[in-house]
Amino acid sequence: MRLIWVPAPGSVPNPKVETTKPPRMFLPLYPFNDWFTVKALLWVPVIILAGLIVLPFVDRGKHMSSRTRVVVVVIGLRLPSPCSPLGIKAQLSPVEPHMLESVM
Repeated sequence: MRLIWVPAPGSVPNPKVETTKPPRMFLPLYPFNDWFTVKALLWVPVIILAGLIVLPFVDRGKHMSSRTRVVVVVIGLRLPSPCSPLGIKAQLSPVEPHMLESVM
């Protein structure tokens, strides 16, 4: 496709200025970067992964019906709900440099 439609030329990149945002799948993590610094980009996915690992052990039982597992179903439905507002906040927020120029 790139041979047929040539991409439009963009601005000249400057390595000292951050002008990008993460891909869409990482947008809900972007506000944590603003609130808790870059370390949050490591620890928030680790916490989410730990929760996914623990979930089958919490949801053990004989019954497979969702009516008997109301607590786990409610928690499972409420956990993804903050992702949408966080992604929208990240999409609408202006890009700010996270690295000091003295470090570069």
